[in-house]
Amino acid sequence: MTTAAAMSVLSASPGKRRRMVETWLRGLSTTDPDLSLVPALYLTSATPMLPPRDGLHAVTVGEEVLDLLERDFLPRCHPPVATVVRRKIELARIGCQTGRGLIFQRIGRDDEARAIWQDNLARYERLGCTNQAAVQRINLASLLAVFGDNAGALREFAVLYENEAVVSEIRREALNFAALVALGTGDQRESARLARLSQDLVGPAGERTRWQALRAEEGDEEIPDVEAHPVVQSILSGFRDLPTLARAAALDGRPLEPPMLGDNPVRDSVLRGLALAEADRTDEAITLLRSAGDTAAEQGLLWWHLIARDGLAWELADTDLPGAMEAALEAVDVAELLRGAVLDADARSHVGGALSPHMTAMTMMLGVAARSEGKLRALALYRAFELGESARSRTFLEMLGDTVAPLTGSRIVRKESRLRERLTAELAAAAETGGRDRQRALTRARSTRAKLDAVVERLARGSAREADYAELRHGVPRGYDAVRRLLGASANGARPRAVLFSYYLMNSELVVVLVGREDLKVPELVTVTISEEYITAAAASITGDTIRPGAEVRADWQTSLAPLVAPISAWSEPGDVVWIVPHGPLHHVPLHAVEVDGVPLLQRNPVSYTPSASTMSHCQRRRTGRYDRIAAFADADPRSPLPYSRLQARAIVDLFGGDEVRLGRDANRAAVVAAADADVLHLACHGEFNSEDPLASGIWLAGQAEGELEMLSAADLLDTRLDVSLVTLSACRTGLSQNRPGDELIGLTRSVLYAGAATALIALWSVEDVSTGLLTHEFYLRLRRGEAAAAALRAAALMIRDLPVDTVLAACATARQAAREDGDEQAELLLLQDIADLHHRAGHYAEAINTYDELALRLPLERRGIANTGAARARLARRRPTPRRDDLRPFAHPYYWAGFVLAGDWW
Repeated sequence: MTTAAAMSVLSASPGKRRRMVETWLRGLSTTDPDLSLVPALYLTSATPMLPPRDGLHAVTVGEEVLDLLERDFLPRCHPPVATVVRRKIELARIGCQTGRGLIFQRIGRDDEARAIWQDNLARYERLGCTNQAAVQRINLASLLAVFGDNAGALREFAVLYENEAVVSEIRREALNFAALVALGTGDQRESARLARLSQDLVGPAGERTRWQALRAEEGDEEIPDVEAHPVVQSILSGFRDLPTLARAAALDGRPLEPPMLGDNPVRDSVLRGLALAEADRTDEAITLLRSAGDTAAEQGLLWWHLIARDGLAWELADTDLPGAMEAALEAVDVAELLRGAVLDADARSHVGGALSPHMTAMTMMLGVAARSEGKLRALALYRAFELGESARSRTFLEMLGDTVAPLTGSRIVRKESRLRERLTAELAAAAETGGRDRQRALTRARSTRAKLDAVVERLARGSAREADYAELRHGVPRGYDAVRRLLGASANGARPRAVLFSYYLMNSELVVVLVGREDLKVPELVTVTISEEYITAAAASITGDTIRPGAEVRADWQTSLAPLVAPISAWSEPGDVVWIVPHGPLHHVPLHAVEVDGVPLLQRNPVSYTPSASTMSHCQRRRTGRYDRIAAFADADPRSPLPYSRLQARAIVDLFGGDEVRLGRDANRAAVVAAADADVLHLACHGEFNSEDPLASGIWLAGQAEGELEMLSAADLLDTRLDVSLVTLSACRTGLSQNRPGDELIGLTRSVLYAGAATALIALWSVEDVSTGLLTHEFYLRLRRGEAAAAALRAAALMIRDLPVDTVLAACATARQAAREDGDEQAELLLLQDIADLHHRAGHYAEAINTYDELALRLPLERRGIANTGAARARLARRRPTPRRDDLRPFAHPYYWAGFVLAGDWW
């Protein structure tokens, strides 16, 4: 049966409709009936997409068809077949009820929708469909939570996740939702307990997946488990973060996940097409995916339209590249429609990443470029760059757009500003209300958003100034021409040329680098063969404490990562600013420390990083060139002092000729916020990266009471305005972020740039106190002399790397004297230990023994073990004929000088 024939049932008169159905029923075999011919299965799947009145009509018609099937066809079936058909009819009736419930939910008939979910739950349980019933219970519990009955929602979730007959994948969903609901009630302990249960829940070996279990209960074992198909996996991956999904559903009042449940012929056709593709039956897969995509487009089933076109693009890639490109670009357009329907910014970052057909389209464009020459190659590379930028940090760009000052003057700009203010107010109203009031507020917000999008399109077609404003203000990814304008050197040579290297991990074995340079009218394409698995392992092994000298680190990481920086050697000259835009795990790899042309990249070139190329436009717009006033905050935690940071902060403030230094208890959050208008904000305090919740990462500052600490988190910075040229986060692991789907980044780096800083100096791993103090002092000294930020960091890092041990000892002695004058005994003793350790490393064993002995005399009895052990080691070493190492460079290892990176404007 065609979809058009099935839909024609809706418009037929009751008599004609009955005759049509009777004709179809007469064509069914009574021994092996193909119930997919029954129009009710098409009608019920379309109901949520139809206007409410038409959808309810479709449900009613579907139920009429099922009545005829039960009355006229079922009695003619052989008994074993009749049992199967009866079950199919009951499942289809539940499907009709589901369609009715979704419509009731849309139009605010919440009590009736709740009654339907409860009835469906009971009916599934009677049929023995344990997993289908579990999914209905999740729907019911989620509805209860959305409308404020958190206690009822938690009761339903508890019944579900305690039921061991339900597959573990569905039970984990229930636990994640329950954790979010508990958090909403303020019970953080219970929320954490439920989250841990979800993480620890592991099903038995060979357990069915969620998809397999649900389809088996529907009696359709023939459809394979295609959730593992790469296309489906890429679409669904962003929806595995169920707490965020729940937040989005609560705000937008609509389900975001593709409709995987119930009878849906379009879905089944798409998934069968993908299964054929997996079986290498390419011609059949192409035919089915093309027709299923067309049908999905006709019916407005955007999810399945997207998945079908994305799958079709991959199947056509080897034989019909233009057709593949057309399918991929159509998928991009559909994804933008779906993404635009989500009003909540946090949810939109997950949805945008989960949809992400931009990478598919980019792959097709790169394929065209690789096989073409001349104008076609240039056009393909140009478009590939745009698609790649659309796949990166899209929501972050939209957030940055909020920080762009409105234009003044034209009427269209004033209208844009009014609509933005109205949309903000309507979203706030939707977040504060519930039930029908929320639905009405969301309807108004969507209408306002549509008007705003139309105004933005008009701005984009206006003057160059208006088009530039529209792109920046509304988070539109920048095209290659706009990025290229950022790369040129100044006429007088004061500003060097910059070269962009934009990395993309295309698959498990291939990295693509798009090179941008002022003299390149289109980006250049470079491919690197390297294992993504190895890059991920390298990111884990060379970031953090494992990079310390003597730690167990892969000794070949320099050699193995060298192919990633080879394009930099080929397309840049020494002294060019190298601007790197990483992708995926490369965000955590210090590419500037990898050797190129026999030396570390940072020795050859100044280096700057950004989350996307488009981000740089925002950073450079904020450039003031002022480095006159600094506010420094240091050593806020008395339980874990940073002895050198106090001297560091004072010396830096003296360098700037100011007096804004806050130490110890004075280094608190209120003081930091009050100093947000300084040119430079320097924080030398302990930091923390929270891998499970990166927005909870931050810097520990002094609290209100003696001995208390308070965190300045990434989330706090998103609500703070920083009118500063530079923020230095001289703390542990402040540069780490978590990657969301679509390469969105969350963490301190993004938050600092969003808050208003043009540039951020941040740490990739836990940094050593003495080397950090010396590096930042040299960095600021060079900034004050007028050097560009990237060049200043390069020079400071190389200076630290090459410092002889005597110079470092002298710096430690100066710091110790300053600590003594301040009466800071604890800091002085820690510096004394640093001095002893440096003497030992340099083979100054007599000096090391004397210093360790002095330290032991001044330490409390219970803490003398470290000093005594150090002295014993030095005495033992002195017996060996080991020469003094006066040429020792104690900070030569990358751990000391490569931990800091510059994010944002390099100038």
